[in-house]
Amino acid sequence: GVMDRRRVVFCTYPGIYSALVLERLLRAPGIDVVGMVWSTRVMGRGSGQMKGTLDLLRRTGFRYGAYLLWVTDLIPRLGWFTGWPSLRHRAATLSIPSLKTPDINSEPAVGAIRKLAPDVILTANFNQMVGAGVRALAAHACINIHPALLPSDRGVDPVFQQQLRGDDRHGVTLHMMDDSFDTGPVLAQRTLVARRDWSLFRRCLELFLLGGELAVDLIQGRAAVPEGTPQRGEGSYDSWPTVDRVARFVHRGERFLRPADLLTLRRAAAEGGD
Repeated sequence: GVMDRRRVVFCTYPGIYSALVLERLLRAPGIDVVGMVWSTRVMGRGSGQMKGTLDLLRRTGFRYGAYLLWVTDLIPRLGWFTGWPSLRHRAATLSIPSLKTPDINSEPAVGAIRKLAPDVILTANFNQMVGAGVRALAAHACINIHPALLPSDRGVDPVFQQQLRGDDRHGVTLHMMDDSFDTGPVLAQRTLVARRDWSLFRRCLELFLLGGELAVDLIQGRAAVPEGTPQRGEGSYDSWPTVDRVARFVHRGERFLRPADLLTLRRAAAEGGD
């Protein structure tokens, strides 16, 4: 018989990595993106965008801040060149309901998501904890794409931390969400070995493309989502990179972004467009 269409609500902080995952979902047969939740929070729930941005810059410095600006704002504006439309463009052209909120667990957000009746809530590059009340709204599962091989490298920008260590073996994990960040049962993992000269952006780009594929396979492929495998061992957690870590990263000769990365992005759009 005809496969039931899966209703997906996608939660993210807008940027190019989000756009990569969204396109994978939109192009997949049997998946309907029925809504999006965009985080408007930069740091803590209480700090507005301006204070949050200043706090973030104080912690990470301007070099990392400039990288984030490219990833969240400038590259998405180059959709005409790269072939990856921004979330705003996609939401507008496809009339996908989009909720902008600093707190996904607030009553208005919960009410809005309940109306969308999701089968799956998928988060990627999302900087908020999804509470039990929201997770319960997904008929099948609430899952997250994390660009590292859990339980190692939980937290914010694990790829930066790995690259700083000189580690070129990366990976992406699809996992169920629970009461803390990046700790839920693992559903699928894939490994990626980066070339030594790949920028932080190139590594993340490849990982979110892989993560989008894993999510689509899982959402499409099963009558029920499996329980997943509990994470074993302590794991590790890192928050935002500090100014001194960013200085070490640059001193090592690592790069945040290379001009050629935009051509890689364009090539990925062409290959994924069939």
